[in-house]
Amino acid sequence: QMEAPPSSRGAGPSFSICLRWAPPGRDNGSRVQLYQVVMRRIADGIPVEFFQVVYAGPETWCLVQGLFPATFYEFGLVAVSLLGTSAPSPTSIFSTAGAPPGPPPAPFLLGSEGPDIHVGWALPDICNGSPVSSFVLESLLPNDDELDEATGQPSEWVPRLQYHGSGLSHWIRGLRPGIAVWLRVAGINAHGQGSFSAPVNVLTPCAAPGKVLLVSASATGPGKACVRWEAPVMHGGKPVTGYKVSVSRKGAGNNEPILICVDGPGPAFVEGLLAGTTYQARVQALN
Repeated sequence: QMEAPPSSRGAGPSFSICLRWAPPGRDNGSRVQLYQVVMRRIADGIPVEFFQVVYAGPETWCLVQGLFPATFYEFGLVAVSLLGTSAPSPTSIFSTAGAPPGPPPAPFLLGSEGPDIHVGWALPDICNGSPVSSFVLESLLPNDDELDEATGQPSEWVPRLQYHGSGLSHWIRGLRPGIAVWLRVAGINAHGQGSFSAPVNVLTPCAAPGKVLLVSASATGPGKACVRWEAPVMHGGKPVTGYKVSVSRKGAGNNEPILICVDGPGPAFVEGLLAGTTYQARVQALN
């Protein structure tokens, strides 16, 4: 009969337990050939599975691996000789070490204001023995300086810390309109930062294009002029499809301007102008 249960010989790394035990005080005339260690998992003080053999061999210690973190396990031991198997020892219950939390669910979009987005997330399903106290939210933004020659898309995505705190939502501001942003979140507990969630892709809302550049005009004939410009730097997340050109007499009050819509990059040709009159032109990009 085994006189003592197995005992823990110090904590191994998370998800493992190292056990040791003493040989039986009496072998009844037949030397012990091997030991068998059995194990089952305990949840809330109740066994949740059957005993299974986790070690069979001649040593008086073993390392049990592949365990869940921050989980209790019950162990039993028998000795086997040529005369048969001993009665089981009393069982022992040990716990694995805690660990950082598991990955949370993917973050989700709560709302938007212009190009700013409101992102939320939830607690991870597995906390591994310590409650989650804070979160890290990262964005993966395209590196526009590194474009793939074949696709014209960014070949590199740059991680950026957007939030570190205990909340479950955050406004991300200062993003460009109409760009794809990958978001991921990770939980942190007393044992460290856990794995990131699966990334989720969010498209920031599109906006109107920015201001056109270098508007200029030149006369092309009696009562005629040509208005030129350069495309805006910011297209608002959608390609610029055309321009609206407004030409009016300078300092003439509420005179009706001449409106011209231009498909494509321009320029715009204006007719019906009065000789010897100063005009001003405004150009607005459309998408």
